[in-house]
Amino acid sequence: IVEPSILKRYFPFAVVDFSSVDGAVGRAYAITNRRIDYVEAETPLKSGFWRSVGNSHTAFAMEAFADELAAAGRDPLEFRYRMLAKKPRHAAVLELAAARAG
Repeated sequence: IVEPSILKRYFPFAVVDFSSVDGAVGRAYAITNRRIDYVEAETPLKSGFWRSVGNSHTAFAMEAFADELAAAGRDPLEFRYRMLAKKPRHAAVLELAAARAG
């Protein structure tokens, strides 16, 4: 994840910006070998807190990547079900969303 530190904008002495990795860490998917890095990068655009902070973009990127992984031979929905085998509540939400989306 490469982005400016939202936290440091408001708290300049912050050491770790946990909000920047929201949506990437703590995912329900059973992925045994994963690595999540964060690199702080300044941009001329000002960023700030809003509802869901990092989840807004990192969760989208994680799900888009899951689609790419599934494209290697599995249905994207089935791929997610397999990765949620030990998380029945998460799988139930996915099933409901799939059913309602048709």
